[in-house]
Amino acid sequence: MRNFYITILSLFVSGLCFSQTSGLFFSEYAEGSSNNKYLEIYNGTGATVDLSLFSISSCSNGCNTFNEFDYPDNIQFAPGTMLADGAVYIIAHPSSDPTILAVANQTFTYLSNGDDAFALTVAGATASSYTIIDLIGDMQGDPGSGWDVAGINNGTKDHTLIRKASVCQGNPAELGSFGTDTLNSEWVVMPQNDWTDLGSHTASCSSGSSCTANAGLDQKVCKGDTVILNAIGPAPVVNVNHTVQTSGLAFTPDSITINLGDTVTFINTGGNHNVNGTTTTFPSNPASFGNSLGTGWTFTHVFTVAGTYNYQCDPHAGMGMIGKVIVSAPSSNLSYTWLNLSNPMSMPVVAQQTSFIATNTEDYMLIVIDSTTNCLEMDTITINVSDIAISAGANQTICDGDTAILTANPTGGFPSTSIYWISLNSSTLTQSVTPNTTTSYDVVAIDTIGCKAFDTVKVTVNNISTNTITESGLDSVVVNGQTYISTGTYTQTLTNAAGCDSILTINVTINTSSGLTDFESLQINAYPNPSSGIVKIQGIEKLGVIYGINIQNSEGRILKKISTDYSKINISDLRSGIYFLSILYENGEGNIRIIKK
Repeated sequence: MRNFYITILSLFVSGLCFSQTSGLFFSEYAEGSSNNKYLEIYNGTGATVDLSLFSISSCSNGCNTFNEFDYPDNIQFAPGTMLADGAVYIIAHPSSDPTILAVANQTFTYLSNGDDAFALTVAGATASSYTIIDLIGDMQGDPGSGWDVAGINNGTKDHTLIRKASVCQGNPAELGSFGTDTLNSEWVVMPQNDWTDLGSHTASCSSGSSCTANAGLDQKVCKGDTVILNAIGPAPVVNVNHTVQTSGLAFTPDSITINLGDTVTFINTGGNHNVNGTTTTFPSNPASFGNSLGTGWTFTHVFTVAGTYNYQCDPHAGMGMIGKVIVSAPSSNLSYTWLNLSNPMSMPVVAQQTSFIATNTEDYMLIVIDSTTNCLEMDTITINVSDIAISAGANQTICDGDTAILTANPTGGFPSTSIYWISLNSSTLTQSVTPNTTTSYDVVAIDTIGCKAFDTVKVTVNNISTNTITESGLDSVVVNGQTYISTGTYTQTLTNAAGCDSILTINVTINTSSGLTDFESLQINAYPNPSSGIVKIQGIEKLGVIYGINIQNSEGRILKKISTDYSKINISDLRSGIYFLSILYENGEGNIRIIKK
């Protein structure tokens, strides 16, 4: 894609679009002795220019591939390199004369030896895709020692070139600025090592603009929306359908003028006819079209190549059944280019209208060039993308019957932002909820242009747990620190691992000293109880001969048998729960309830 800017951008400053008095172009060039080389760029746009939007691309000893740069974007300018209106910017060889270096703004080693093309380009140029603003030389093969300038042989070698004051714009045409004599050349050829004019330039150009750039109003959109950038200019051609009918032995109308891309529908209202517009029959037709001979047909053709098309009905051409379609190509002297100022590395879009998916707030520049008047205007537009977001807060866990507080926190977006708890049918930021089961709550934030953001918070409900145990004892029973001295059913409200209530039902049986078995009267106890490991039996020696100890669960199933060392029972291998030590001794059997932690 080769684009040539006849004139150059004015910089968009403080929201205003300036007309140019001239452009941005090379104002001086030197190929002196030794390393005394430099390029001087002049800003005559009428406004400060950010040079980081531009670059210098080059070829060495001719271009290796015709019309392609050997070194695109070879010289770049740092972001924020601002060149004031009427000022110059000098790129010099780092080993050039101190007089040159004293006014140089930037150094670059590989400047021209006389036969190297240098072009002022829009930043982002590639070898084959670029926009040239001004060009010294051509993009063909090696010219030898240099190019002729103003009738001077090898004018780009061992000379200093100064742009004439009458030049107002860059010249992107190959050799276009050199001319053939001192009258038609844009340059004054000075002797080698003449730097007397370096550091300033004068251009006597008239102000005014014959073109207008209008990028439209700034837009506010949602992320993910399709944005359409439309340069407000001449209305685009709208393609339409035209109708030609057979009427006896004639086409009606027999001659029409249409726009490129329009459709013509031929309708046979009666008779045996056809439409023959082939290049075999009419060699001057830009392309072939037509249908077969027959009756009652309708034939449609879209004309995509401009020019004049003749056609006929083959059987009746000699009777005057012929026609003509003139296809006009739309013409415009205006070109439109869109630049993404927020992302300078993105490629320019050369089109009056373009579209993209919005992701971030960005600034775009519209450049309008009138190729007839060499006028350029620009305008900018900001695409403001809503960054609306909302947080419903962290997920929560509560106990059955408790209340959870939900708080929505919207951020970003275009003020003012409203929120809505969908399942709660409420637009209040803070909500109190008492769910009886685990529930998710959705909230949406909506800004003033309708952009939305969603979030969900989950409230997990832990239900109350219940358990029932049976306890018996001599004169009293102690459960969880509470002492019971009467037979009956009791409840305790505890806190479970989830922090919620746990209802414990206790069936208590109290035995008195009268009526006790020998085992009960001897008050044989296990300790510690509860235990996670070793349980000792206190008073077991009172039982006399011990035949064995069985460890049983609450259902009476024997889990473990102990036949030795009855004073210490290891229960570390049991699961947490309630168990019974069944002691078999010479006078019978006795049980001790234990709790494994």
